[in-house]
Amino acid sequence: ERLRALAERNPRSVEAQLSYADVQRATRAAPAAVLATLERATVASPGNVPLSLAIVHHRLAQREFPQALAAAQRIEAANPNDPRTVEALARAQLASGDRQQAISSLLLLADVHRAGKEGSAAEQALRKALALKPDAPEVLQRLAGVQLERGDRAAAIASARRLQQQDTQP
Repeated sequence: ERLRALAERNPRSVEAQLSYADVQRATRAAPAAVLATLERATVASPGNVPLSLAIVHHRLAQREFPQALAAAQRIEAANPNDPRTVEALARAQLASGDRQQAISSLLLLADVHRAGKEGSAAEQALRKALALKPDAPEVLQRLAGVQLERGDRAAAIASARRLQQQDTQP
């Protein structure tokens, strides 16, 4: 009750709204009530990335895939170089059954991480893309490049060999 009152008194407090939504989930409040809390908070604090991501994650958890995808597309369009929004978009695309778009978003995520000199995160995004489409030439090529940039020559050679094997197979 005290947290609910705090959230109502401070509608612009992102922390209070997210905390109240967490309490609602923990106490098994109706999913619609949790969503209403999050949406009220975004009205009070439009464009807030953590709140918008919370809505995407909530909708994914409720298996509301089209709504999650629409929310993820909006937040990624408003914050195109934020790895959190690109990753949320990839998750929503995958949950919606659009593997190819999810792969494209994971490639974009890898590029964002690479630009931020986060080679390990870029490699992780590329490995997720490979899990969706093993032996995808573009992904393997980018993976080898990231591995080489990170100084992992053995892994880069292994990725390049996988790519080369594809070229020699009928």
